[in-house]
Amino acid sequence: MRPYGVAREALTVVCLQVRELETEMNDIGKWLVSAGQTLLAETSIGTTTDQAEALLREHEAIELKCRETYGRWAGLRYRVEDALDRGDGDLRALADHRTTTTDLRSLKDYTDTLVRTFASRLDRRRTLILASVRFHRIAHQMEERCHILLQAHRWLPHTDDVEPLKKTLRELTARKEAIDYLASEGTRAGEKLLDLLTVGVKDLSGRDITPDYTAELNHVHALLTAQQEHYCRAARQADLYKLRLQQNIQLLTCQRDVRQAHRWLRALLEALIKAHSHVGRSSDEIRRLKAEHQQFQVCVCVCVCVCVCVCVCVCVCVFN
Repeated sequence: MRPYGVAREALTVVCLQVRELETEMNDIGKWLVSAGQTLLAETSIGTTTDQAEALLREHEAIELKCRETYGRWAGLRYRVEDALDRGDGDLRALADHRTTTTDLRSLKDYTDTLVRTFASRLDRRRTLILASVRFHRIAHQMEERCHILLQAHRWLPHTDDVEPLKKTLRELTARKEAIDYLASEGTRAGEKLLDLLTVGVKDLSGRDITPDYTAELNHVHALLTAQQEHYCRAARQADLYKLRLQQNIQLLTCQRDVRQAHRWLRALLEALIKAHSHVGRSSDEIRRLKAEHQQFQVCVCVCVCVCVCVCVCVCVCVFN
C-alpha cells in the first residue's frame, strides 16, 4: 500500500504542476493578446515634439511592464521544458488528466510565438515613436532657425565699420549652412516616418491588421510641405542678406582703398615738388635725376592703376 500511496502522491504533484503550467501559460497568453490589442488601438504619433516625447515615455512604461512578463515567461518556459523532459509516462499515469507532452509542447510553442510577435510589435511601435520624436524635433529646430534668418534688422548692414559686417556675414553663413543641413535631415526623417507608417502588420494567422494611419500620414505630409516652404523662404532671404553684406563690405573696403590711394598720390606730389624741382648741373647729375624720375613715374603709374581699379570696384558696388 505504501508504494502505491507514494506513487499516487507523485502523480498528484505532477497533475498540479501540469495544471499550474497550463494556467500560467494561458494567463500570459491572455495578457499578451489584451496588451497587443491595446497597442494596436494606439495609432497616435503626436503632432508636436512634446506630444511625441510624452508618447515615448508612455511606451517606455509599457516596455517595463512587458519585461516583467518576459521574465515570468522565461522562468515558466524552463519549468515546461522540465515537464516535457519527463515524457508522456508521468502524464499518462494521471487518471483524471488528458494532457500529453504534445499538448503541452503545442501550448508552449504557441505562447513562444505569441511572445515573439508581441515583442516585435512593441519594438515596431517604439521605432515609430522614436522616428516621430526625431522628425518633430528637427521640424521645431528648423522653424526656430528660419525665424531668426527672416529677421531683417539682424542681418541688414547697419554700420560703416567693416569688421562688424564681416562678423555678421560669418554668422549668417553659418546659420544658412545649419538650415541647409536641417532641411536635408528633416526630409530624410519625414520620409523614414512615412515608410514606417505604411509598413503592414499581420497577426498570428496572417491576417492584415495594419492600423489606420491616414490622419498621421496627412500630418507628416503637411509638415514636410510646410517645412520645405519655410526653408525656401528663409534660404532666399539669407542669400539676399548675404549679398547685401558682401556688397557693403566691398564698398567700404573700396572707400578705404580710395582714401589710401589719395594719401599716396598726395605724398608723391609733395615729393615731386620737393625733390624733383632741381634739374642738375652736370651730365652725371642729370642722368641720376633722370633715373630717379623714371622710378618716380613707375610709382605714379602704379598708384594711378590702383585708383582706377578701386573706382571701378566702387562703381560696380553702387550700380549692383
